[in-house]
Amino acid sequence: MKRTSVIAAFGLAVSIISEGAFAADNPIDQANQQFSNKALSAKTGDTVTFKNSDDVTHNITVDGPDGDNDDLGLQKPGESLTTKISKAGEYNVHCHIHPKMKMKIIAQ
Repeated sequence: MKRTSVIAAFGLAVSIISEGAFAADNPIDQANQQFSNKALSAKTGDTVTFKNSDDVTHNITVDGPDGDNDDLGLQKPGESLTTKISKAGEYNVHCHIHPKMKMKIIAQ
């Protein structure tokens, strides 16, 4: 029962800007060498999970608002990687292997 409450609370903390809809514990999916969303709105302390639904390996990096970056490393097909949003500001997400794969996370 506790697990359901935590998942529901996380779903309430994140809304998707590009879709104009509310995310219900929805990870960012990667398919056809692109992210499922162009932008994501989050709060500091939230986590964002990137799921690789592609048939190729990705390398996700999250560049933070202060110039710091979180290289999540190689991500094989079927794997998920998670990063935590530590500060308010704009985060730029990209794949080092596929430079056209880009999105933003806007944290408050």
